[in-house]
Amino acid sequence: APQQAVLWGFTAPGSTVTTVMTSSTCNSASGSDQDVAACHGQSFSTVADSKGTWRQKLPATPASKTAYSFRFTSSSALKETANISDVLFGDVFLCGGQSNMEFSMAAVANRTTERQDANDFPTIRFFSVGHRTASPTPLRNLQTVWEPWQVASNLTINQNFGPGHTLFSTFSAVCWLFGKEVSKQLSASGDVPIGLVSNNWGGTKVEVWTPKSAYSACPNRSNDAVDGPMYNAMILPYAEGPMALSGITFYQGEANTANSTTAEEYGCLFPQMITAWRNALKAPSLWFGFVQL
Repeated sequence: APQQAVLWGFTAPGSTVTTVMTSSTCNSASGSDQDVAACHGQSFSTVADSKGTWRQKLPATPASKTAYSFRFTSSSALKETANISDVLFGDVFLCGGQSNMEFSMAAVANRTTERQDANDFPTIRFFSVGHRTASPTPLRNLQTVWEPWQVASNLTINQNFGPGHTLFSTFSAVCWLFGKEVSKQLSASGDVPIGLVSNNWGGTKVEVWTPKSAYSACPNRSNDAVDGPMYNAMILPYAEGPMALSGITFYQGEANTANSTTAEEYGCLFPQMITAWRNALKAPSLWFGFVQL
């Protein structure tokens, strides 16, 4: 709260999707009428659009350690069902960029200490998009997922790292350190869970993260516009709901430093990329923090 999270998914066009949201506090209900009602959950329904996307806006729910579970049922011929559990409400940040954002915990100087510290932040949850996912056309859904949502711990923050891996593996170290600092600052005024999405690709230029439509504001570019393959595959899927984000942090720019001309072009296109992301997410004032070279 005051944001309202949006849940979404895919089913047959025109189908009614029912969402039941249940608080974990009902596990210890005292038996009062109010507790019994809470255990039955809040029910919402919506209808899938002509493309089969259904969207359900939830009530503004305060940030807390209280976990929720959700059950979804569709009226389609297949009668699809789905469940998600241990869901917290809090601030969610998307972490994007190129290699400096992609560096994993293996690249951190004091990585042993940092990994152990993760055990102290169970209300930080993180998610890694599958790297090397690109598309010349807009996509509605992520095509690959490297790590599903994880509860922060010394094991999960280092998951999948082992012999043969490089410093670019699993979750972003910069994203983790950013989220941990935000969590520590917010703990002074209340426990606000933090969601972190690692969404990056090493060696990428700003052009691949930018929709072609944004190029019109930078007419003096020396190269042709591209179709934003990472924007199509790794940003637009969040806009399908859209996901309710608290902010974006971005670490990129090295790939655009060939010479003074490309740097000047970057100076025009990067702000256009930020505007395009905000517009796609229907959040024109969304906080966007970045590392500036």
